[in-house]
Amino acid sequence: MYNEFDNKNIFLNPKEKTMKNTIPTKRNHRQSGWTLIELVVCGAVLAVLAAGVMTTVGGEREKGKGQKLRSLHVAMLDNITAYFEPNFVYTGINNATVVDGKLAPISMRRGTGATATITTPYGSSTTAVVAADDDRTDLFRIDYDAMPSEYCALDIKAMSERSLRVEISAAGGDSWTTIKDMTAASPVLFQQATLATQCATNSPTYKVRFTQG
Repeated sequence: MYNEFDNKNIFLNPKEKTMKNTIPTKRNHRQSGWTLIELVVCGAVLAVLAAGVMTTVGGEREKGKGQKLRSLHVAMLDNITAYFEPNFVYTGINNATVVDGKLAPISMRRGTGATATITTPYGSSTTAVVAADDDRTDLFRIDYDAMPSEYCALDIKAMSERSLRVEISAAGGDSWTTIKDMTAASPVLFQQATLATQCATNSPTYKVRFTQG
């Protein structure tokens, strides 16, 4: 049997139906785009991420300088030692000897003879001088001057493993503090705490002397 209520919209007046369909309804419809708060939050997050990336990249770059210096330093130590073998008498050794004899890696050599200089990965402000030991002819030293303090503890500790005596001073100074001395009658092992103190004291640049034989 047909139920007149089965489809109650069939017999609606067309005009009534049209009016019913055009009645506005409420919707929780979000407008497209970003709110000001969202933009501010997003910008802050991006700024933090960018700062983290720059810090990491900068740290890796500086770390790379330290590693490069250590590899150059070790190569120069080995070349000088081999050059003076078998007598190991370093009297008169200087930058000219190292540069003209190609004992320093090519990236560190500048000039020749009296104008010979040794550079480092830290730039022209950081100089390196090779000289005979003040007390013993069987030893020589390498003085690095005006090295940035952020490389102080890490680089000196690493390079001291290949050196008999290590001393540190203020950049351009001549008052040395011993960090290690295996040439002394009573050997001084590597002093980590002393090095840390000197690195902080001599900031922002420092001078370090490595003695080798």
